[in-house]
Amino acid sequence: MSNSATEIANLLYRYAELMDAGELEAVAELFQHAQMKSQGTLLNNTEMLAQWRRYIKIHACGTPRTKHVITNPIIEVIDSQFSYYDRHSDNNNFGLQKTR
Repeated sequence: MSNSATEIANLLYRYAELMDAGELEAVAELFQHAQMKSQGTLLNNTEMLAQWRRYIKIHACGTPRTKHVITNPIIEVIDSQFSYYDRHSDNNNFGLQKTR
């Protein structure tokens, strides 16, 4: 893997680790030089953090009770790229959920 591809893979893994730990501020810091498209709107990291705080429930244990599973990412470094991820959430009320 190229250096850029390794850095992208590490970002994916770190994102998952921090999100599952409920460390939303640290996740937002990962994207301090990035934008995310959400419902047709580009968000900076501060706006991402605000959105995560609105939509992600942090339980008494301090986590969202999620487990991001990222395996074998295929990363091709080109001028323009987008990606998606699957998030699985285990919740006492709803069981295992999958979002994309």
